Amino acid sequence: MSFTPNTLVQKNIYQASQYFQLNRHYLGLSGTLGQHTGKKTGTSVEFQEFRPYQAGDDIRHIDWAGYARNKQLNLRIYREEISPHIDIIVDNSTSMAINDGRKEALTRELSGFFLLSNHTDQGNTRLLLTGNHVHPQAQLTDLHFKDKDNIFFHSPHYCLPYIRHQGLCIIISDFLTTHNMLAGLRQIAARATQVVIIMLLGPWEAQPQTGNYTLHDAETSQQRPLLLDSLQCQQYLQRLHNIQQQIKNITLQTGNLFIPVIADQDLLHILKQDFYPTNIITHTL
Repeated sequence: MSFTPNTLVQKNIYQASQYFQLNRHYLGLSGTLGQHTGKKTGTSVEFQEFRPYQAGDDIRHIDWAGYARNKQLNLRIYREEISPHIDIIVDNSTSMAINDGRKEALTRELSGFFLLSNHTDQGNTRLLLTGNHVHPQAQLTDLHFKDKDNIFFHSPHYCLPYIRHQGLCIIISDFLTTHNMLAGLRQIAARATQVVIIMLLGPWEAQPQTGNYTLHDAETSQQRPLLLDSLQCQQYLQRLHNIQQQIKNITLQTGNLFIPVIADQDLLHILKQDFYPTNIITHTL
């Protein structure tokens, strides 16, 4: 991805890319094809370590020669090969463009940053937009946030064919849905070697305040008055916590990464505060 920064969003992306880039060592994306290794265990030719055999392990990986010597069952663990490509999935529904902090702008900026920061394998980075349909091979200019639905949440099987095997998959969404998205996230985790889930919320979405509001339904465009009291705020925050905990549990179980983000700062500040501590990005050399 190359462009002359002629809009504020593009300027913010370009500025951030001068300071940070994807940490290719952390993601296992250094080297050339055939040398890319992921953080998960797999069956590639690169031996990593031994560990004690556990019930349910694949017996094909037992170190039988070692067992003959010391009568201890150990498993040979290998590092999984990873293809040098990145799929960036971005929620293109109207909920990502609500007037709440810098939510819409930051969605665009993070998408562009990950496209631009993949310097050495630009041709293998792909932007996929999910809304009413899946839009593969998209450009940043295709982000319009007008779709009233997100197919990723209720029909993830339509999205899976567009996600390439054994690569890095970055997902950007607010994940505020009534659909059960856990099965879809598990399927993606099984397909990609490394998954980074970015939950992007506006400041009010992350911490609503009591008061009188006009509720604008981003999916139906309907409006109605809303009196939000402390009990309703507590109930909402509990549901939000449950969603975050479910996503966090999946990423922990599958060896992936969950990054919650509040869109209340500029891109460079967000990268320093929320992304750099996770080691997914590093300083630009």
